[in-house]
Amino acid sequence: MDLLESFLPGSSELLRKNRPTFADCSCLFAIPVPTAKALNDETYYSLTSQLSFLARCIDILKDGRDLRQGILLCLPGHTANPSILIAVNGLTKLLEVALSVQRTTLSGFWRTLDDYLDASREQLAHLISSARVRYPNIGTSITKYVDWKHFATLGVRQWVDDEIINHFVEKWCTQSRATLGLSSFFPVNHLFQDNGNCSKVYSIDQLVGNDTLRYKLLRWANKSRRAQKLATFDQVFIPINGNRNHWYSACIDYKRKCINIYDSLRDLCLTNRCKPPEQRKNKELMMALMWLAETLAVIRSRNEVVHLRGDLADWKYDPHAKVPFQPNMYDCGVHTLWHLRHIIDLGFVDGSLDATHRLRFTDDMVGKRLRLAQELLNEDRWPSRDPEFKSDAYCPELRCFRTALNNIVLSTPILVDLVDIDAIPGHLHSSSPFLSTKARSTLGMDLDFILPGIPENGREIDGIDDKSELAHRIMLTNLLRILGAVKGKKASRQFLTRPTQVILPLSPNHGLFGNDGLYSESKISLETLFQRWASESWGECLCLAGAVIGWTRAMARTFSAKEMAFNILGLMHPLLFSITQVEPIWADLNGGMDRLPDLAEITTRIRSSLMKKSDLRRAIARDNAADYKILNGVDCRTKLSSISPNFRGLIDLEKVIVVTGSGEVGPWGSLHTRWEMEARGEFTIEGAMYPHSGV
Repeated sequence: MDLLESFLPGSSELLRKNRPTFADCSCLFAIPVPTAKALNDETYYSLTSQLSFLARCIDILKDGRDLRQGILLCLPGHTANPSILIAVNGLTKLLEVALSVQRTTLSGFWRTLDDYLDASREQLAHLISSARVRYPNIGTSITKYVDWKHFATLGVRQWVDDEIINHFVEKWCTQSRATLGLSSFFPVNHLFQDNGNCSKVYSIDQLVGNDTLRYKLLRWANKSRRAQKLATFDQVFIPINGNRNHWYSACIDYKRKCINIYDSLRDLCLTNRCKPPEQRKNKELMMALMWLAETLAVIRSRNEVVHLRGDLADWKYDPHAKVPFQPNMYDCGVHTLWHLRHIIDLGFVDGSLDATHRLRFTDDMVGKRLRLAQELLNEDRWPSRDPEFKSDAYCPELRCFRTALNNIVLSTPILVDLVDIDAIPGHLHSSSPFLSTKARSTLGMDLDFILPGIPENGREIDGIDDKSELAHRIMLTNLLRILGAVKGKKASRQFLTRPTQVILPLSPNHGLFGNDGLYSESKISLETLFQRWASESWGECLCLAGAVIGWTRAMARTFSAKEMAFNILGLMHPLLFSITQVEPIWADLNGGMDRLPDLAEITTRIRSSLMKKSDLRRAIARDNAADYKILNGVDCRTKLSSISPNFRGLIDLEKVIVVTGSGEVGPWGSLHTRWEMEARGEFTIEGAMYPHSGV
């Protein structure tokens, strides 16, 4: 709710209303329908900024929709809170309105691109040149199969190549959930017999009874169906690259019982429409498509049998279906993709759409090229869960916006002193995403998980040293301090609906093994947080999951390190995370080794045996070193550390001063100055003087 309020001021008040109207929700967005009189940089970036704002709001509201579904599932076993139900229903209504506004804005944006073709050409040329700077090498990959060489074919007056066609066919058909899209290589391998030119079709006699070809065809189609996540399909779309210089397409529609071939080349279509059916150019291809429709019906539905050649009355066939024509020789590829867009959205290619429709054809398809180019550049940057939503956002600003707000940052601070502890929450917690880069000095994120952990080597009670004390301070005292700092930051910003989950690293070792220094003390002390979560005031900001971690070392291993990491990762699952918001979780992951009655005796015996072996090896190494010194005399160290002749005379080792110690040294100095640079982007006066002070 807090995040939504930051994007939509007034949304919290609206969600308290019972059954808000469409008009109430529309007032929050206040985005006018685009009515640009010209497409210039200002208009272009204004429209894309509006789309970026809507995209982020929709993403947040979809989380609310998912929350509503979870609440409805839990209602049978709990007493419903009316205010919560009103809020989640309001989120659903807001999502409906936001999607409607987004569709209207997108339609206006697309219409503007098609109305002002000269400006669209300039924007497309600028986009292509910008992409060339970003991907300077010809083989640089933009997506899995599309590199810069393929992407450049979307430029002004360029002939679109196979990889661009296949990319959008697979993507759009995956989103359609009803149309099976076959790549341009499918007809080359299964319908034509002229080494890729797609000019000589297999005759029907060659196809019927060819079990090898039929098996390969079904395997290809099944692989495409699985890749596009289709349980079944109503249509099959096939792009065809005729003579490697012209694109057209074929569509098999099982629902409407028709097979159409779409070709946007005017002279070819008009000439063949006047001929008798048996003399038309695509007669052999239509026969092959009829056989293909019968064959693919097997994977469409096991209970459906299609016999086209014996039942021609039920099906309709058009080898030269009516489509808008291209006035040039380079837009055939874009026309083919728009044939697919019409088939998915409208069911057939409709050339009679008026000038206000978002899918209308234009004489010059440069506006469509611009939309395709931006969609292609944006999609590998956007982590949206909804592919349909991701395909509808055609703007570079939205790409940057969504990328900045969906990163996962793994921060590993060293909680040695209060400087780190005080700086971490302010560095990580979110500031307004609408601030400028200079004003937004933090990472602009919220803290999701805290997973503390530090090793501690074995020591008995008489061997407690500064290292053991430091580990205890980090693991207990400073951990409590960082939790308090996070709670204070969230409370100050009133983030009460997004608690940070803390995975407490507990242990069954409460002195059972011995020789653990202050390890047991820090682990036992963390268990008190389970009681304090309910008795203190920080439960709305932090939620707890205690992982009783089993032994992962070779001496007494119950789980491997990867297995234990997987178990701990499971506590971060949304289902368990939602439980921790109600009450803490205690997860016993130690494998029951602590229940052995003589565990201390067993582990002591094993540890003693290992220490004896270690002492023996250490004594042997010392003895060998002494023998080597006696045998080689004063020159023993020279023989061990001889210097290459190439380095002799460069430095006098007798005059070198070696200073040893430990500490953090990096590009920004010590840990004190590092946090200043990471948190603020610049040094304070004290930080600027610190590296020069000799401290």
